[in-house]
Amino acid sequence: MDKKKIIILVVALVVVIVGVLVVGLFMKNGKDEDKVESVITLDINPSMELEITKKGKVASIQSLNEESDKFIDRSLEGKPVEEVFYAIVKKAKEEHLVEDGELTIIVGMEKSDKSIEDKLREACNKNEIGSKIVVPKITEEAKREAQGYGVTPAKAAYILEVIGDNEELHFDDLKNKSSRELMEMKETGKYCDHGYVLRGDVCEKVAKEEKPTEGKTCPEGYEDVNGQCRKIGPFKDELYCEEGFTLSDGKCSGEVAQSAKASCDKGTYNAGSGKCEEATKVGEAKKACKVTGQDPEDRMMSNGKCSRGKPIIPEGCPDAIELDGWCYNPSGDYDAIATCDAGTYQNGACYTVTTSDAKYSCSEGTLNGSKCMVIKESKALTKHGCEEGYSLHQDRVCVSETETKDYIVGYTCPNEARLEHESCVYYEQVEAKSR
Repeated sequence: MDKKKIIILVVALVVVIVGVLVVGLFMKNGKDEDKVESVITLDINPSMELEITKKGKVASIQSLNEESDKFIDRSLEGKPVEEVFYAIVKKAKEEHLVEDGELTIIVGMEKSDKSIEDKLREACNKNEIGSKIVVPKITEEAKREAQGYGVTPAKAAYILEVIGDNEELHFDDLKNKSSRELMEMKETGKYCDHGYVLRGDVCEKVAKEEKPTEGKTCPEGYEDVNGQCRKIGPFKDELYCEEGFTLSDGKCSGEVAQSAKASCDKGTYNAGSGKCEEATKVGEAKKACKVTGQDPEDRMMSNGKCSRGKPIIPEGCPDAIELDGWCYNPSGDYDAIATCDAGTYQNGACYTVTTSDAKYSCSEGTLNGSKCMVIKESKALTKHGCEEGYSLHQDRVCVSETETKDYIVGYTCPNEARLEHESCVYYEQVEAKSR
């Protein structure tokens, strides 16, 4: 074979090898891009799990509870995250899960990813609603609770934050709460008994529902207030502290009185009197029975009880003892009275008690009498307020003070009911509790 043919053959071989390597590289990159890079969970009240690829597409969507079944659209699998988020938020809006113009979402991520939060907010913006994104830190305790109660680790972590040190709250009562309810409970410190839903400072429970009638009503986004359809606006939450505490940098601080530790040089401490008491025995107590005026004096029976005399009947004293013309019941009517010639009766004997001042000390804080004054800090509470130009109506919605619209023909309900999803809903209301 001549030299020219050898060169051509070598070049051709090199081209083939390079081509194979390039194709292999592209195939490898393609597989890497389709590989699941992260798994996230979303809790609204529907809960779902999304697998996201390196290329930013949703490889799969899994339903985690019954409420999320209607949110699962298999045609979204393989679509970009942004498109899937938009569809989920749109569905949440259609299903009336948006409250006060905002959607609350608890996001679960093993590894923090700010872009996920940004894409969720953008999806809400495109659906013309506000958003509150909560990304709790998932602890081992949260994972255990999630497994035991059948919720996502992220929701379990947030429930644990809500419970905090409030012994009246229990995980089982909160597991079915929506993300919105949990967030309100955490921010305001208010909570409701099981079966009630928190709305501002009020707990509500559906009492009954009935079909609405056709009549004049307010357009969507407007509330009927004293015969006017007034525009609904967003809340403007305000921080506040309990009485006696001062707000600073989002925290409440104040002085709390706690019982100091009491000690005695002699005797024992009596919490009722606040004194140290030392008892000295001065004699045995005497037992006696009452004197009953005109009737014979009550007799002491052999069992230590006192029995009151009763007149003898013609038959004598059946089941009783006859003494000095009277019948006495040997079973006794009452305990004998203990008396002391000196001192006071205690535990079967007579004692004199001397008192002295107790000594007090504090493990923390400053001693003030019998109390320790301790500086405590806590997270500020949140109460609903309204933006300028809006006022709070029925403690559940902000309405414009000036912007109104005319009534339209549509479904209407009696004044004591609210029109919700084409039903007139009557609520039982009680005041929310505070932690």
